[in-house]
Order: sequence, then structure tokens, then C-alpha cells
Amino acid sequence: MLKLIASISSLGMILAILLSVGALRNGAARDEAFAAIENLPPLARPAALPPDLPPLVARHLLATAPAGRPPARLVQLEQVGWFRSAPDQGWASLDARQVLRGDRPDLAWSGRVSQNPLLWIWALDTCREGRGRFDARLYGLFTAAQGQGPAVDASSLLRWLAEAPWLPGALAPRPGLAWSPGPEPTSARVSLTQGQTQVAGVFYFDDQGLITRFLTSDRYRDQDGRPMRQDWETLYADWRDLGGGLIPTQGEARWLTPAGPFAYVRVQIRAARYR
Repeated sequence: MLKLIASISSLGMILAILLSVGALRNGAARDEAFAAIENLPPLARPAALPPDLPPLVARHLLATAPAGRPPARLVQLEQVGWFRSAPDQGWASLDARQVLRGDRPDLAWSGRVSQNPLLWIWALDTCREGRGRFDARLYGLFTAAQGQGPAVDASSLLRWLAEAPWLPGALAPRPGLAWSPGPEPTSARVSLTQGQTQVAGVFYFDDQGLITRFLTSDRYRDQDGRPMRQDWETLYADWRDLGGGLIPTQGEARWLTPAGPFAYVRVQIRAARYR
């Protein structure tokens, strides 16, 4: 019995050391990725909206703008939520931090997905200067998934578009970001070009100018180890002013599969800091 207790204690100590090493590694990687986004030089934004901007978009930008001051250049977010990797899986808890730029389509996201206190995965997702990359590790140490390349670049730019509503003013037209009328009266089409990558999607708006949905056919999903295009949408709710203008504080991302919509992540914004 004493030997068993000693063995269990030793295993517990080894696990504690591994988790501490993983936490230190995660923190260093996150801080480096966030600093890389935050320290990119600012880009100038047009002083006025173009006259051919769809009225829905102009109304949205005016409705969400911070009162009495120009839009912030970036936002740091704290998020909580839930994640699952397949429709038949239960939801795992999600705790995450993110930095998102408004003057350029760049972001860094770091999150921890936990099935239970003893099983968790740390992930880092970045989009910088048109290049996307993600890295997911069990306990922050053992590689679970990694990705980069053209499909990841396109998907990362689309992620920035879908999350730009968290930073009022980020969706204002500028070189590389253009708007045109959408397929329905309550929609507008947006295209984003960065380097050799171009993506597009459609935003839908309510009667107050707030976004309710983003839909695209340009995002890639891993299917049997290969990136394949699949329709993808995000939903937005509970718009509030957390210090930088009106933003959606609840969101959901879904794959639109032949079998029906598959919601795989739901998030709530816990805090937002603008500068």
C-alpha cells in the first residue's frame, strides 16, 4: 500500500511539473503572438465614407461608432464559451483571450478548451499580414493539430471579417476592403484582399443597423485530412457598449453541412479594452 501511495504521489508530481511547463510555454507563446500584432505599424484609414457605400453599411458604422471620439486601433478581448469538434460530442468549456486590429486584418487568439479539469487543450490562432497559422497542443505540450498555408490564410482572413464587429469601425471601407450590395435587401457583400488571398462574404443587418449574421462559401474545413470549402456562418446577439462602441457580446460559429447546421463554438465577451 505504501508503495502504491508513493507511486501515485510521484505521478501526481510529474503531472504537476508537466502542466507547469505547459502553462509557461503557452503564456510565452501567447505574449509573443499578441505583441507581434499590437506592435505592427498603424495604417491610415480614409477620412470619409465613399458615396457609393451601401446604405446598410453606412448605417451600421454610424450606429456602432464610439460617441465623441474616433474608432480605436485595436481591441483586447476576454472570452468564455463552449467548443466541440463534432456534432455528436458534448460541449467543452472555453476560456480565451484575443487581440484584434482594426486598421489591418490581423489578430491573435489564445484559448484553453477543457473537457474536465484533467483533460484540456491549449490553442493559438493567428492572422498576421495575410498569413494564418494555428497550433493546438494537449496540456500545452503535445501537438494535437497544426496548420498553415493558402487554405489557412483564407480561413484566417474570414475569421477576421467575422470578428471585426467586436471593433467598431474595423469594417469601414479602405484599400483591400470593399463593399457592394448584397443578394437581399437586408444584406451587403464584403470582399477582403491581402496579398495573393481574396475572400468574400455577406453580412445581414437588422432594422437598427446591427449585424445579425455573416455567411461565406470561402472558408475551409478539414475533412479526412484535407482542407475543403464549406459554407460557414456566424451569428451575433446581445449588442452592448463595453467602452469602444456597440459590439455583439454573444456569438456562434456554424458549418452549414449537407446534414444541417453544425454549431461548434459559442462565445461570450467578458471584457473589452480598446486603444
